[in-house]
Amino acid sequence: MARYRKIDPRIWGDERFSTFSVTEKLAWIGLLTHPVMTPMGAGIFPPSLLDSLIGEGSSERILEGFKEASLILRDNHLVIVKNFLIYNRPDNPNQLNGWIEWCEELPRSPIFKALEVYLQEAMDGHPPWLFAGLLAPLAEQKNKALKSKYWDRISEYIDRPQGRIKKGSKERIQEPPKMVRTNQEQEQE
Repeated sequence: MARYRKIDPRIWGDERFSTFSVTEKLAWIGLLTHPVMTPMGAGIFPPSLLDSLIGEGSSERILEGFKEASLILRDNHLVIVKNFLIYNRPDNPNQLNGWIEWCEELPRSPIFKALEVYLQEAMDGHPPWLFAGLLAPLAEQKNKALKSKYWDRISEYIDRPQGRIKKGSKERIQEPPKMVRTNQEQEQE
């Protein structure tokens, strides 16, 4: 299944991006679109991987430059593009649910708390199901429980889909129960 990422054309007019060298621009676009990056803009991205993309040995310097410019958060090989979710956030909780398995594979790190705090301010806490379903558990280092308790965490913001079944189950999707009027309701009419 293809994973699409949006790169806003306004990137070419961005003040920071325009100051990048050609190599830094290629490295930045590589960070935004590389397959190792999860749909939330985080991934295991060692400098050697970036070196293979840009063909130079300057990846460590470039990644540190991005970190100093406050464009990424970095903990060893874990790299998070800070504004990624601002431009590529999920459209709805079902889409976020599809992302969860990729995000469970990310290592635990304190930089997820920094990301949550940054996005809470930048996105004004909206949509709340994004914070409850993904960012808060990552910040609390609960990476491995993202999928199992997902619908419970966002239940106060959205109703859980009903009538769905697991793949491979032989049961069919259940029809909603028909409303049958009781004798008492019929007598009142």
